Amino acid sequence: MTTEGRPRSISLPAHVGVLIGVSAGAYALSLAAVTGLQAGSERAIRAEREPVAAAIERLATQGGQLNARLEEARAAYEAAAARYAATGLGFQDVAARLADLTAAVSEVSDTAASLPTGVNRPTVRTYTTTNRLPATATKPAPVTAANPAPVFAPAPAIAPALAPVTNATTSASGKP
Repeated sequence: MTTEGRPRSISLPAHVGVLIGVSAGAYALSLAAVTGLQAGSERAIRAEREPVAAAIERLATQGGQLNARLEEARAAYEAAAARYAATGLGFQDVAARLADLTAAVSEVSDTAASLPTGVNRPTVRTYTTTNRLPATATKPAPVTAANPAPVFAPAPAIAPALAPVTNATTSASGKP
């Protein structure tokens, strides 16, 4: 720099400027070639990884669905547990009523066991008469002059010991 505040100009020969320009162009070309190669390589890598990425996406979707199903199963389990607990309370009520019934049956059984096993009943005599036709009897023949009506003998008197009692009382009526 000069004392006047102006920069001093540097003069470079033209061949140095051309050399710098050509080298910068060559550098730019080499960078463009490397970038093109890298882009192709990235496309190939993406193509190779695409099935893996799709599988990962499917797994993530299925994992979400599985979580939803697990949540539904948990809710169903909690509902079933609540119904079971409510049923258990009903069983406790039935068990208490069954215990009351057991006590009542035991009391009735004890009372029945204290009753007498038999009851003395009065003796009843029965008499039957047999004025029936024999089993081989047939319809009688019509009464005609040639076939007169049969004459039956009067029935024999029944012995007084076998005659039915008609004016008697029993001890069952409470009268002697």
